[in-house]
Amino acid sequence: MLSDSRLQAVPGSNTIVLKEPVATAFQATAKAVVTLDGVAVESSPATIVAQSSNIAATATVTVSSVRDRNGVPDGNNQDDRYLGTKATDGNKATSWAAKQTDRTPWIKLQFPSPVEIDRVNLVDRGHDVNQIVEGVLEWEGGSKKITGLKWDGQPDNIVTLDTPVKTSWVKFTIDPDNTYNNPSGAECGLAEFGVFEVQKPKAIVDFKSVAVDTKVGDLPSLPAQTEAVYSDGTTGSVDVTWEPVTSDMVGKEGWFIVLGTVAGTSVKATAVVNVLNR
Repeated sequence: MLSDSRLQAVPGSNTIVLKEPVATAFQATAKAVVTLDGVAVESSPATIVAQSSNIAATATVTVSSVRDRNGVPDGNNQDDRYLGTKATDGNKATSWAAKQTDRTPWIKLQFPSPVEIDRVNLVDRGHDVNQIVEGVLEWEGGSKKITGLKWDGQPDNIVTLDTPVKTSWVKFTIDPDNTYNNPSGAECGLAEFGVFEVQKPKAIVDFKSVAVDTKVGDLPSLPAQTEAVYSDGTTGSVDVTWEPVTSDMVGKEGWFIVLGTVAGTSVKATAVVNVLNR
């Protein structure tokens, strides 16, 4: 049982995956439920953390301006509550806000080294008066016009690039053409500016359990293939080489575990062998 609908358990395995990429990390709980003879037993909840591939927090942030702490339209007494770093803290309740007189405010993230990215997330401050509507996203060697940004309720505005790009910086300028005429008292900015690295190719993270019965004195017949579980939640059959099973291991009633090796991964497959006295 999972407390967050964004998570999904892969049947027959110990793997929990995200149904889709998330903009920020979050915590959830998981419980195991076992039913035997009509009686259900629940485990204690375990806390799990779902990680995001958002790398914005690793960047150095510069902005065109920060709102004045006294609300002076062109004041230079920066309000620490609205610094540029507030747009990369993973918290939509905080935000970067520019001066009222800054009609085309921008925010730039400089990374310690070049990164390969394929998506950004632009979260509006969530006020009608400050809505940004559109802007231009720039990176080394390219740019993209962004339109139709939603503000009400601070939804994620995920922008997927046409192709992944490698860059050491990314910059977003709000409404550079002054298409949207904000009220004079507007302090535009962003609650979140997320930048996401290209996701790694899927890899084997687990195997579905294998159970085999045999009789005392008989060596078990283990399958030549087993079901692999991949990092994206998909599964597939792969060839497996099992460790040798000796006659001593099946010399008495009981059970034991056999490990299997699959080419291309260090993750081990497992088979539970039940030795029956019959």
